[in-house]
Amino acid sequence: MPGLTTGSSPNSTKTALDEILTSRFSIRPSEGVATAETADLFKIAGISGSAYIFEEFAGPGKWNKHSESEDVEETSARTGNKTTQAVDDWYQDLPIPKSYFDDQKFDLVQRAVETMGKEARNTRDENAIGVYGDGFDKITTPDGAYLWSAAHKNLNGDTIDNLESVAFSYTGFKTLQRTLFIQKNQRGRLGQHTPTAALFPPALFPTATEQLKCELKPVSAENDLSYVSMVYPDLKLYQSAWLDSAYNDYTNADTAYYVVSADHFITRKTREALNTVLDNWIHDKKRRYMYRGAFREVAFAGGWEGSVASTGV
Repeated sequence: MPGLTTGSSPNSTKTALDEILTSRFSIRPSEGVATAETADLFKIAGISGSAYIFEEFAGPGKWNKHSESEDVEETSARTGNKTTQAVDDWYQDLPIPKSYFDDQKFDLVQRAVETMGKEARNTRDENAIGVYGDGFDKITTPDGAYLWSAAHKNLNGDTIDNLESVAFSYTGFKTLQRTLFIQKNQRGRLGQHTPTAALFPPALFPTATEQLKCELKPVSAENDLSYVSMVYPDLKLYQSAWLDSAYNDYTNADTAYYVVSADHFITRKTREALNTVLDNWIHDKKRRYMYRGAFREVAFAGGWEGSVASTGV
């Protein structure tokens, strides 16, 4: 294995380990599998500090008619519910005995580093997708309500409901679509949201694909055209194992599903991309090299607008 030695070139050894790590961390997911890098589901951007400070924003409202000589009414914008979101630090150290290199046990080293890279990806995705799955009872928005709630308050004082309790079906999806379509914004005006992506646990994804992507109305003896595939032909469907009850402890994990518009506020901020350091064995009393990895980022609900979910029951 070229470069996987520690004789006279620790930098080349680190490079070889990095290539192994990256090969697992950067694997492209299968079609329709959601990750932390799925741009339809997360607003992804960098951040320069250890925390992100943001506010909910209500922009200008309705335009008014004016007569020719009448003074034009000034509009305004307002902000509220200032929130600070701290960046999470994700670290892992992998000790590699000096004897593994001396005795050329490179397969063991490769397997360990491959797993380290895979788990870095798993950790990143589990944390990000968890914003959706934990939005019923853990993740809150700046107004203090859970991400999926019937009791949001916009800055205009209106109560906003982005939580449904309808089981998934072709008809159930249209219920969420309507809730999203008529949803008010922070100003109390129509938010103009249409579905661009939907996220499902594995138990629902096959049925969702069959029913939402078919050209004809599903489960029907007639040849009626499908409303969803006609009106939203570019709707993206995703699934994530992190939403399955095997990994998410929400009571209705296997029946819940989620729909977002292009203007949603579910966010992922990256402070530091995955990077590594290889420490020499001479610094360790147990004569081990230490392959250290780190990344820093945070995923959170920056607001409720442009998103809706159903418990599925």
